[in-house]
Amino acid sequence: MTTALPLQDGKTVPASSGQARLWFLNQLDPGRSDYNVAIGWRIEGDLDVAGLRGALQHVIDRHEILRTTFDSIDGEPRQRIAPRRDVAFAVTDLSAVVASERDAELERCLSREMQVPFDLAVGPLNRARLIRLGERDHVLAIVRHHAVCGGDSGRITAHELGAAYDALRAGRAPDLPRVAIQYSDFVTWQRERLTPERLETLTAYWRQRLAGAPASLTLPADWVRPAHRNDGSILSVFSSSGGAT
Repeated sequence: MTTALPLQDGKTVPASSGQARLWFLNQLDPGRSDYNVAIGWRIEGDLDVAGLRGALQHVIDRHEILRTTFDSIDGEPRQRIAPRRDVAFAVTDLSAVVASERDAELERCLSREMQVPFDLAVGPLNRARLIRLGERDHVLAIVRHHAVCGGDSGRITAHELGAAYDALRAGRAPDLPRVAIQYSDFVTWQRERLTPERLETLTAYWRQRLAGAPASLTLPADWVRPAHRNDGSILSVFSSSGGAT
């Protein structure tokens, strides 16, 4: 397996094909929030804020991908993995907002959080905001760029965050199993598998399959395509026992 290049402030490894696509789109149109991904929980009951922050830090410490930013080297994106990155954790207190207006203000707060873009070169590419609605009522929102999270991220985060929080609140160090495979290991496997010869074989197959296909497709549409992409995003908020997307 290829060894990543060690640097003074971390290590760099190639970007995966999916990350390279997202990086390229960001270069074309920087400062957008289209690929922000959010997970959230409604937490009812006593909350140890320091313990929650410590648990979030533990999750970041465990996963290289959550400490990753992207460099451009000779015009190609590379992941830069920091050996340490402090959790980006902010608190918003809405408990003083009139009860009849609190839900609407919560929605505005969550919408604003979702629409703040990430800087892929500077990072961090994931952040958390705890919104206090009352003494025993909170919402935790975690927003990440899609370049550092996938479909299972919410499930993994929910499990590890809960386990780490329970341990810290009980005065113990979290003892989750070591992460056996980091995302950089997957990228190395992907790069080794998709050799130039393999890529040429795959490309030749699809050239043959698509021979004679029309150069463009005219597909029916139910509505007129807008001139600009829609920034609208939905943040689902769950109860503390409900899990996350």
